[in-house]
Amino acid sequence: MWLFSHFGTKSAAKAVAKCVFLAAALVLGGCQNAITDPGTVYPDNYLNLGLVGTWQDGYGGSYTISTGLDYDSGYGDSFEGGIVSVVNFTSASGVLIVQLTSVTNTTGLYGTNYTVGKYAGVYYKELTSSHICLANAIDTSYALIQIDDLNTALSTFTAGNMGTHITYWGSGYSR
Repeated sequence: MWLFSHFGTKSAAKAVAKCVFLAAALVLGGCQNAITDPGTVYPDNYLNLGLVGTWQDGYGGSYTISTGLDYDSGYGDSFEGGIVSVVNFTSASGVLIVQLTSVTNTTGLYGTNYTVGKYAGVYYKELTSSHICLANAIDTSYALIQIDDLNTALSTFTAGNMGTHITYWGSGYSR
């Protein structure tokens, strides 16, 4: 009854109700940002829940992935950031684009040389429930790549560039 008294007619009230329903559906539908089917090639910006958790290598290094990403080299260098884009290449590979919020020991032996506010790419492949290969994107001089804006990051961190940006995957990370 409140709708009728404020909008005067049933048709106006129905139109408002439809708009509210449509807005709610868009908001709720747009919140889906993680799916779990391991055989699915996820659409971009869907975070495969199989990635979520802490992944460790045999040398003290780790990646912790949730809505953000924390990287620790195991040698005193680390960075943290929010995952702003997920580009899925296959059901077991892709790239996480991270906007950096914290960087530690940027001049260390395994220095991250990143700048807070810039964008970094973390490629992954061979994802299983217990193992993954992860690597930070580097250029041909082995410097870690950082990008000023998201659009450039999206066009830089691609499946086609993965072989150029990653020269060594190591033995991978386990849970």
